[in-house]
Amino acid sequence: MVNSIVAYAKKNKAINAIHLKLMQKEGQLLYLLIVDCNGNLSDVTQGIADAARPHVPQGYGLAMVPITDRLGQQAADNEAFYVKKKGLFGF
Repeated sequence: MVNSIVAYAKKNKAINAIHLKLMQKEGQLLYLLIVDCNGNLSDVTQGIADAARPHVPQGYGLAMVPITDRLGQQAADNEAFYVKKKGLFGF
């Protein structure tokens, strides 16, 4: 799943970083993706979902929140598994 998301993120220049957490909500295990992006959040999360969905194990869910959201800020306490590489001059 992570490899597919990274492949998508490398193609989408709006994505700056993505964090991953495993959480449980109402008895269901969820992969929570915290997304840091500059573009249209709806388009970005749809693309991530399309890349991830075929690899989500049976019985698991997938949820996404923007890093600007309160939950996103609290949950992004780990190192991002994807960070956009900056160019030669840091752009």
